[in-house]
Amino acid sequence: MQILKQLAAFAQANQLVCDHKLGVIYGPYQGYFIAIQQDPSNKLTHTVTLCVKETGQPAAQTMSAFLNDCSVKYKHLGSVSGDSSRAVANWKCALVTQATDYAHQIEEFLQDLTRYCKSNGMVDCCENCGATENLSALLVGGKYHALCPNCQQQVSEAISQRKDEIKGKKGNLITGIVGALLGSLIGVAAWVGVYRLGYIAALVGLVLIVCTFKGFSLFGGKLNALGIVLCVAISAGMLYIAEQISVAWEILDVFGVDYGVTFAQAYRSIPQFMQDNDFKMAVIQDLAYGYLFMAAGGFSFVWQTYKKNNVAPKTQTLAAISPSSHTMNH
Repeated sequence: MQILKQLAAFAQANQLVCDHKLGVIYGPYQGYFIAIQQDPSNKLTHTVTLCVKETGQPAAQTMSAFLNDCSVKYKHLGSVSGDSSRAVANWKCALVTQATDYAHQIEEFLQDLTRYCKSNGMVDCCENCGATENLSALLVGGKYHALCPNCQQQVSEAISQRKDEIKGKKGNLITGIVGALLGSLIGVAAWVGVYRLGYIAALVGLVLIVCTFKGFSLFGGKLNALGIVLCVAISAGMLYIAEQISVAWEILDVFGVDYGVTFAQAYRSIPQFMQDNDFKMAVIQDLAYGYLFMAAGGFSFVWQTYKKNNVAPKTQTLAAISPSSHTMNH
């Protein structure tokens, strides 16, 4: 995973570690340990995280209020969250041509953030308990965390328990398929309903695959690799059926009253209508949009579903976090 080159240049200029394999930039910056994580599926989406706490009088402006002000100041900054021990800022750049400005804004934000922390006497801390000694920067399940030894131990125990749960969880393929088919019917109904309202139902393709997976999990339990493949196949097939139902209903609207055509007759007449090029292209376009949205939005959902059901989160230590340098100077 190649980190955005403008951010990699920023990391190099500030002696930060830039790990392209993990997609993360981390290290001490302006007296605080920071982490910049790149979205695995989008090199123009990043999460900036800083784990700090107050040591003296409460700040005049809370971290949450400060971050909200920043979200107004920086156009590429999206959602933010801040509490007594953790500040998180989610960044997204719309166009590659804006990457330089995007990276520059992240750097300015980090300067503002560390300046805020210094002015309020904040120090690096464990995000769970607030401890300030023997901290480590880690990736837990692919997400950045700053933890003390005790909290690391708790995380390790939770991961071990999760491994046992995954190993012990059983699945039933037959009932899972039944559940997937039932769940997919909700997606089919949504597709037909949106189509009947006169809109392109492309986004419902994603809804359909989600409903299919949820149905399998509800009735079949554990979703293994074979179950996931079957769910994807069922979703693709049911989307086609949903489009056929929608088309049949449209034929029924046109010919039902004047010619006494039933829904079954309208459905069976679809192949004849498909001989018309304009009609055929309209149907193909609907399906193409549906499958496109199903693939684009569904890939991440499918992968996350697989990991949730089959892979326990892993812990990877990045570095030890030294005490905040500004604190050491006091």
